[in-house]
Amino acid sequence: MNKKLVNSLAVITTLFLPVLVLAAEPSNFIVTIIDNVLSMIVWPLFIGLVIIMSIWAGILFLTARGSEDQLGKAKKFVVWIIVGI
Repeated sequence: MNKKLVNSLAVITTLFLPVLVLAAEPSNFIVTIIDNVLSMIVWPLFIGLVIIMSIWAGILFLTARGSEDQLGKAKKFVVWIIVGI
């Protein structure tokens, strides 16, 4: 009896498995490609921009030489870098 039940369940599962696979949501190929391309282009550009801005802020700090205006400008630049991240 138990073996008959297991075999019946195996046959039913095998017959209905393709229906479950066809019920899967179709993938949107173009959206996936656009997402992959943007993630490969945007992230490196973003990281490069942050590095360049950080170097520029460091240069502003070094060239300030105690000038309050220049130090204030450099500090604001650093704050905006952090806000941008």
